[in-house]
Amino acid sequence: TDVVLISGATAGDIIDVVAYGAFVLADHYTKAEQDIIDGLQDDELALKVSNADLAGAIGNINSPLLDLPLNNSLAMKQGVGSVTFSRATTATYDDRYGVLQYSAIDEPRFEKEGLLIEGASTNLFTYSNAFDHTNWGNASNTLVSGHSAPDGTTTATLATTTSLNSCAIFKANVTVVGNSHTVSIFAKAGTSSSLTIRSVNFDTLLAVQFNLATKTASNAAGKIDELVNGWFRCSTTFTFTGTDLVGDFYLYIATDAGTNYSSTVGNSMYIFGAQLEALPFATSYIPTTTTAVTRAADVCSISNENVPNLSSVDSEATFIFDIGSFNISSNFQHFFSLRDGGYKFVCYINPSSDIIRVYGDSALGFQDIATTISSSTAKRISISINSGVISIYADGVLDTSVAITHGYMAQLSSTSIFEIGSMLGTLPLYGNVKNLRTFDKALTA
Repeated sequence: TDVVLISGATAGDIIDVVAYGAFVLADHYTKAEQDIIDGLQDDELALKVSNADLAGAIGNINSPLLDLPLNNSLAMKQGVGSVTFSRATTATYDDRYGVLQYSAIDEPRFEKEGLLIEGASTNLFTYSNAFDHTNWGNASNTLVSGHSAPDGTTTATLATTTSLNSCAIFKANVTVVGNSHTVSIFAKAGTSSSLTIRSVNFDTLLAVQFNLATKTASNAAGKIDELVNGWFRCSTTFTFTGTDLVGDFYLYIATDAGTNYSSTVGNSMYIFGAQLEALPFATSYIPTTTTAVTRAADVCSISNENVPNLSSVDSEATFIFDIGSFNISSNFQHFFSLRDGGYKFVCYINPSSDIIRVYGDSALGFQDIATTISSSTAKRISISINSGVISIYADGVLDTSVAITHGYMAQLSSTSIFEIGSMLGTLPLYGNVKNLRTFDKALTA
């Protein structure tokens, strides 16, 4: 028999169907016995899946053109050729354990949420970790270096307040160019777990409190990220209007809880690695000494043999990838891009929001497809193309399915460039991506 009842079951009992013929269901379905029997008799074909159909479905899933995990290396589980990565400078990152690490030139950075892809950025603060240098102002703090730091070295500084309500270190007469700038610093509680990042004398005045004990910031312009061993990275983004772009940045260290600037004598806090960059978010830490230092952009590309054909009306293709953490920029940010001259097929974030879009451009025209998928909440994106229809899924749920208006999505050739996290080395993701897979079949979810 095809349906096996548990021992002693009678009519009306609840049972689990675990198999029907040779087809093993992925999940157990609980249903009244009589309902199951009636259902099988009324629509027996609904549960009959031939061995060939089942093998074909599993074969499609298990036979991608490209399977690139990007968890801790550029190695492919499946694919042709190799992955190419470049970055013209050294860089830092937080490893999967929350420890600050350093990467050599052209060395990819793998974090807990996958490969980190960032654009170029410059730390405008000189002597980024020498807080006792004359380049930094000091309002009555004792600064003692030689303490355990986020990178495992003994290069952190213990700041201790020596005068009532005077606990700031600061950079004076800083000139900013452009609207958005972000100040960040690593901090660890001593006797105090509070600090404030503040702008002074600019056209925009803003102070954001951070509480390391509650892991919170007092304003949406502030962000706090937890590392390991009690360390946090606190950042504040300032938006200047352009009328007065010379001012000071103050870091009030070891404040009294719930206050911007008040501090009791003896309050202490560990600090490390201050940074100022002309972006609306903080990127990975860039150490400096005598001059500002620029970190170059990450560029990662894959052999185009791993790309399904998109240049036919009858094309079938699927792209799947997992989204990690990233920051929303004021420009287009690409998860991947497939480009051949003026034609392209890309998945990107709209610069005016965090909504994911897919764009295709061929000799027959272009199409920009908007989804309702928030890039800040979705974790897995699937893009499926099947005979003139493109379907986009978020975490296994269909979000958008539309006809391709010009027949196919892209006109590509053997010279096509397939990039992860950018397009021709520009418009970078500023975040993490992993588990990239491509198929020459139209899969769902």
